[in-house]
Amino acid sequence: MSSFTLPAAVMTALLTGLTIACLGPVNSLLQARVGTWSMLTVVHLLGLGVAIVGFCLAPPSSLGTPGDWTRPLLLVLLVGVLGALLLLARPVGSTLPAFAWWGGALGLLVVVGTVQAIGVLGAVRAVLLIILAELVGAALIDTFGLFGRPVLPLNPGRIAGLLLVLGGALLTLQAGT
Repeated sequence: MSSFTLPAAVMTALLTGLTIACLGPVNSLLQARVGTWSMLTVVHLLGLGVAIVGFCLAPPSSLGTPGDWTRPLLLVLLVGVLGALLLLARPVGSTLPAFAWWGGALGLLVVVGTVQAIGVLGAVRAVLLIILAELVGAALIDTFGLFGRPVLPLNPGRIAGLLLVLGGALLTLQAGT
């Protein structure tokens, strides 16, 4: 069971939704420059590298602590991941904004945030809050053209749609209490 409090779980779900809203535009920028399979490789290698660092910094688990058998294995794996990333990123690295490389770390945040939020809120409430925050984040990205995306201003129809989703979410959340 998670040691998260209810307010922390709600905040985690909302931040996870905002992270998901950012994930698509960030990865699509990288994909446009290097292609789908290269983007997927880079994103997953970055995620693996961040996960390795996270595991080394985490408290001991059933897999062991970074001080025993895992440290040499993880360091070799991390060096390999970083080497592969350098080879993949070298041809286009300087022509992309720094945030184009955040996809792997953002993906890990999404997984961890979703798991933590569901552990406290339950699946329906957590996913509902995540989707709400994702819609708000996506609307902000479109409205202000963030991450190099074209500007798609809010209009009455889009606002009405967002309010309908919000109303449905509030009804669902209240029905579950």
